[in-house]
This record gives sequence, structure tokens and C-alpha cells, in this order.
Amino acid sequence: MAQTLLTANDVARIMSISLRAVYLLAEKRKLPCIKWDRSVRFDPEDVAKFIEDNRREAIDFEALADTHCV
Repeated sequence: MAQTLLTANDVARIMSISLRAVYLLAEKRKLPCIKWDRSVRFDPEDVAKFIEDNRREAIDFEALADTHCV
């Protein structure tokens, strides 16, 4: 079964970042990619994992304020 791969443009659109940022993430091996000749493609599962792995939880400032003395 063939798997649909994403282009760098697809990834940039999905992540709302520049095309240059996508290529930099791939070059630094932070975002896995598949390269052959001059083509670069991305597995949708790798992109989803990258997004999830880089998710930061919001800070609950109200709870934080309750733990400090003033």
C-alpha cells in the first residue's frame, strides 16, 4: 500500500511556519524527512509526532500565584 507523503510546502502550511523553517528543521534533523535527489518529502505521522513532542502546556498563573507568599 502506497503512503502519501507531504511536501515541504504542505508541512509549512500545516505548521503555519515558513518554507525556510521547514527546510531548517529537516537539515538539523529535528523533523525527519525522506530525501532522494533534490526532492524532500515528509511522513504525515512524523509531522504529527514532531508537533506533539514540541507542545508546551499553558501556565496556570492563578494556581502559581497561590503557591507563593506575598
